[in-house]
Amino acid sequence: MASIGKCRLQLFDLYRKFRYNDLAFSELSRQAYRLEAKVRWSVLITLAISLLADIVPGMNAVALRWIWGALGALATVLTIYAMSVQSGENQFKWFGLAKRARAWASKVESFTTQVENGRIEETELREAIDSYNEELNAEFGDGGPSYNDFEARNRLRMTDDVNAILKAEDKAS
Repeated sequence: MASIGKCRLQLFDLYRKFRYNDLAFSELSRQAYRLEAKVRWSVLITLAISLLADIVPGMNAVALRWIWGALGALATVLTIYAMSVQSGENQFKWFGLAKRARAWASKVESFTTQVENGRIEETELREAIDSYNEELNAEFGDGGPSYNDFEARNRLRMTDDVNAILKAEDKAS
C-alpha cells in the first residue's frame, strides 16, 4: 500500500506535466496564429496599396513609383517569409499537441480516481505510469526544438500558471 501512495504522487506529477504541456502548446499555437494574422494582413495591405496606385489619380506619378514598387517587393518578401516560417501549419501542430496533452491529463485524472477507489492493482498501476511516461516523452519529442526554446524561456512563468490553475481547480495546494 505504501507504493500505491507513492504512485499517486507520481500520477499527480504526470498530470501536472500534461497540464503544463497543454498550456505551453496552447501558447505556442496562439503565437503562431498571431504571427500568421500579422503577416496575412501585412501582405493584403501592401498588395492593396501597390495595386491601387494605378487606379487612384495622382498615385501613379513617376515620383511615387518607387514607393509602390517597394510595397510590392515587401508584400512578396512577407509572403515568402510566411511560407518559410509555416506559421499556419505550426498553429495547427501546436493546437493538436495541446489537445493531445489535455486528453492525456484527463486520462491520468480518471485513472487516479480509479486508483483512489481501489479498483486498480499495483502491477496495473505501474504499467499505466510507464505508459503515461512514454506518452509524455513522446510529447516532448513531438514539440521539437521550438518547444524546447519556448519552454526554456518561459519555464518559471508557465510553472506558476499551471500551479495557479491547479489551485483554482482544487487539485493542488
